[in-house]
Amino acid sequence: MKTHVERGPELLEACPKCSPAVMDIVATHYERLGGGGYPDGLNGSELPLFCQLAGIVDQYVALTSPRPFADAISPSRAQERLYKQRGRVFD
Repeated sequence: MKTHVERGPELLEACPKCSPAVMDIVATHYERLGGGGYPDGLNGSELPLFCQLAGIVDQYVALTSPRPFADAISPSRAQERLYKQRGRVFD
């Protein structure tokens, strides 16, 4: 699961029209405010704004989509869960 964060930028390097900003988002969208993300354990001000936004969107989609290991939850419950993580996981 964690290797997709490292493989994503590698795959995008083959796309000449992919901007460095997009590659940065793909590489950092699992980093979290408190340093508990991966692959580099960035935290706080080290997290680019679009990395943080992509992380929130990714988490929301994961929560509201059925997965092999968890049922989907309603959009309002997902929003509530994300809100409870403010200041620790998400800014």
